[in-house]
Amino acid sequence: MPKRNLIWLALMLLVAGLAVWLGRQWPLAPPPQMAANPFEPLMRLHEKAREHYVDEVPPEAIVGAIRGYLHELDPYCRYILPDQGDYLDRIIHGRRCDLGIRYQIEGSQVVVLGVLPTSPAAAAGIRAGDVVLGVGTTPLCGLSRPAVDVQIEGPPGVPLILSLLRGSQHIAVEVAPAQYSVETVTGIARRGDGSWEYMIEPREHLAYIRIREFATGTAEAFEAVMRSLVERGLKGLVLDLRDNPGGPLQEAVAVADGFLDSGLIVITRGRASHEERYMAHPDRTVPGDIPVVVLINGRTISAPELLAGALKKHRRALLVGTQTYGKDVIQSPFALGPGLGTVVLTTARYYFEEPPPAAIESAATQPSGTVTAAVSPMGTATAAAGRPGRAASRPSRLLRSGEPVGIQPHLVEESGEQAERERLAFWYRMDALPAQPAATAPTTTGPASPDSQPAGEEMEQIRQIDAQLSRALRLLHHPAAFEAFLSEEP
Repeated sequence: MPKRNLIWLALMLLVAGLAVWLGRQWPLAPPPQMAANPFEPLMRLHEKAREHYVDEVPPEAIVGAIRGYLHELDPYCRYILPDQGDYLDRIIHGRRCDLGIRYQIEGSQVVVLGVLPTSPAAAAGIRAGDVVLGVGTTPLCGLSRPAVDVQIEGPPGVPLILSLLRGSQHIAVEVAPAQYSVETVTGIARRGDGSWEYMIEPREHLAYIRIREFATGTAEAFEAVMRSLVERGLKGLVLDLRDNPGGPLQEAVAVADGFLDSGLIVITRGRASHEERYMAHPDRTVPGDIPVVVLINGRTISAPELLAGALKKHRRALLVGTQTYGKDVIQSPFALGPGLGTVVLTTARYYFEEPPPAAIESAATQPSGTVTAAVSPMGTATAAAGRPGRAASRPSRLLRSGEPVGIQPHLVEESGEQAERERLAFWYRMDALPAQPAATAPTTTGPASPDSQPAGEEMEQIRQIDAQLSRALRLLHHPAAFEAFLSEEP
């Protein structure tokens, strides 16, 4: 991006940010000379910095100024540099750009647990059990996990030569990080052919579905899985929305619509955007007599909060876990012009029922708390939940009329730090494909054959680790307790 363009853009944004700050400090109008030319202090600041600052003013200072302005609006707004266009694609379409290797460090060796479907590593034939000895001329033996990540993540499209030990055979594989689609709807365990098993208790016909994030096509994938499960005689469902960082609002609404046959799902309103009302349709995917337990936690953010909140409001599901994050805003991207990048602005909020005007005005003026924000497309509600495997701290949440925005579960079930680490490690391992020919395309729906069933010990392991999941299953086994919790006021 031309440095001159960045400078002018930063000056304009800084002026607006300064005006906001001054407005907060001075209830009365600013001095007439500042109102007449609000750009002048910043222009003079830039001139003084160029003339007197000890070093040459770096372009990063301009980018920081833009991000500072956006942070003054709220912590969710974001500036995306021109060379970060794949970030939008990741959020909207659920794509990653890396090798797609899952690994663990055993002793001093980097051992592949498996590869992600459709990833470059899967196409290159990398298998579970391979030992990655080095990348190019850099040996990996004895390196820490962050150091290994640096070596295998590489720039997009730039081939890496991986030295592998497969049994007693040394082989070299050339593979380049590239974009690939991730599975957003998963089951309880991988089958031997790489597909997912969703029936966690086959004899009782109880199923488990995890929506790990929302992206284009999530609702369609969820519907396909549900139809298959209903055909197999589904009697109860655990829907896992924990650690879900968000995604397109329309996808969350479509999944909610599959559970409901009438009524309001959500209203979206913004100062400069039209009000949208999303209503349920009678042709739902999930029969109304199938009990549903939804798992939520503090890293359930925005779009999955919408889904959980709508199901709770309609008394269609019982929520188990801990309070959700509390991000009820919708964001939209706006290109600043050729070579100037993109800004993502908060453009609306969503509501489960008609909000009074006073509540809308109050919500618009309250601070939103601190969070590392993720970008979202028009009509999208999303935010980044923090690094996988680490329990995210709970920042202050936006309050509306003194009440937390985060969705409260019917039944609070805490999970300790050690249990959380073990649960996240389990899902990290299960996401990877088992050893199989690279050409084999795993399926995600349909009944399992006897030879493709996941190992029973894997199923039992997650039940022992995951107290929230175990509680959900016990509730599905006891209809009276389920109905008692569900009858409480939403």
